[in-house]
Amino acid sequence: MGGREVGGMANLLSAHRELSNAAHRAEVAKLWGVPAVPEKPGKTAVEMFDAARTGEIKILWIACTNPAQSLPEQRLVHEALQRAELVIVQDAYRHTETTRYAHVLLPAAAWGEKEGTMTNSERRISRVRALVSPPEEARPDWQIAVEFAQRMGGARLFPYETPEAIFNEHRESTRGRDLDITGLSYALLDERGPQQWPYPADAAEGKKRLYEDGVFPTPSGRARFVPTPYRPVADETDEQYPLRLTTGRLRDQWHTMSRTGTIARLFAHEPQPRLTMHPEDLQQCGLCDGELARVASRRGQLYVPAAADTELPRGVAYLPMHWGARFLGGDGRVGVNELTIRALDPASRQPELKHSAVRVEPAQLPWRLLAFGRAAGHDLAVLMERLEPCMCAAPYAARTLIGREAAGVRLELAAAAPLARPLIAQIDAAFGLEASDGDNRRIALEDGRLRAVRLAGDTRAASALLELWERQAPVDAEDLPETPAHASRGRIICNCYDVSETEIAAYRSLADLQAALRCGTSCGSCLPELRAKFGVIPRPSEIEIRDPTPNFAA
Repeated sequence: MGGREVGGMANLLSAHRELSNAAHRAEVAKLWGVPAVPEKPGKTAVEMFDAARTGEIKILWIACTNPAQSLPEQRLVHEALQRAELVIVQDAYRHTETTRYAHVLLPAAAWGEKEGTMTNSERRISRVRALVSPPEEARPDWQIAVEFAQRMGGARLFPYETPEAIFNEHRESTRGRDLDITGLSYALLDERGPQQWPYPADAAEGKKRLYEDGVFPTPSGRARFVPTPYRPVADETDEQYPLRLTTGRLRDQWHTMSRTGTIARLFAHEPQPRLTMHPEDLQQCGLCDGELARVASRRGQLYVPAAADTELPRGVAYLPMHWGARFLGGDGRVGVNELTIRALDPASRQPELKHSAVRVEPAQLPWRLLAFGRAAGHDLAVLMERLEPCMCAAPYAARTLIGREAAGVRLELAAAAPLARPLIAQIDAAFGLEASDGDNRRIALEDGRLRAVRLAGDTRAASALLELWERQAPVDAEDLPETPAHASRGRIICNCYDVSETEIAAYRSLADLQAALRCGTSCGSCLPELRAKFGVIPRPSEIEIRDPTPNFAA
């Protein structure tokens, strides 16, 4: 919401003004004290990288976003980043897919480390205060931009010393506009809490509902309806690509996982990338639940485990958007959006990320390697970095986090034939496993518990050993069989209290489950899945949240 209000798009100016409107440009030029505002709109995201790929744009400054994972047709995006003469990345996290291309990396303060305001989709403006100070050289985005501008000679136009000074200028830009907030100030927000816009200078409170008077912010005051005739998808299915791939979100992850992907317990519900399809489609593709599949579109291919999902309609495959090259690897890896298409909506210029025609077939990669655990020094970031070369060493590679109180890394590789011994030795060294010339199983114990495991070739013991690792159960190395028999807990449904599918199955009602295991009584994100399992139609009076405080801060 806030980006549109301040004109943070290529064709907008502050306070819902249009760059194509001469009067709007004149208003902004007067406010800023400049002769004129450029009338030609900038490029949208996809178009910007097209221009960088052809050399029209030579410098890219990327702040708080991860286009090397999020944009469609990723191979073209990576080409653009490689060809740009200067790539500046401004981010709070240094291990994103985009930071790999950075010539200059500017450390930015994260949300809890800076002051300002934030607007939600209810038009409600909240004050944001720093919880902690930014680490080391990290700075809030506004400070980075202001200092750069001042060093370039723009001190007159960028005189800001505090975020409040920037807010005050934006507030003045809204005067008389549909989102007029000239009645707001930091002091009022501190005193009364979050407020809705519009909140003009003569108002006692913000407006709860817009357009109740039937007057809209158009020259005539009447609403405009834009007829949009149906247009078929750009990437239609055919005999060669018969399935429709759609992408979307996971319950516990966010966007490209630059933040959530650093928290091990958020992987519990969906531990690794997987493609889901209707069971009949899965069978028609020659696959069983859990088998590795090759997914190909007209733009690229990747390997990923396939799973059955009866809730998907026939002919549709679903792949979460979050899995980029940090987590889903392979030969020439670029992540999920290698498959998607850059066709743009004519009005919004948004790419058609939600539909791609694909073909799904067995991967034909019978050899497996699985390694998981902690390194001897227990430094998660260092272990992830040491495993980086392995992410392009096989056609399929997945590297994710595991654990709850104690976090670790899980690496899985698949290939047509066994990988070279030096690569396996490199993996053993990363996990701090003893060197071996030919052993297909290496296990390290610490204080009588599993610290790290590496299986190569025969990985049938993987799920049992991983469960032992996650529970940190006492073990005896002499008593660990090659293929331990066990009953798997299944997927974790309640992340707050670590409750799995098999444990939930023992209860007859949601109320009994909540009373016994507290499942679904904390953050509430598992409630939709629990209601579906118990056939519950939720009513407000039936939703019981006993502990309103989430069990973890993520």
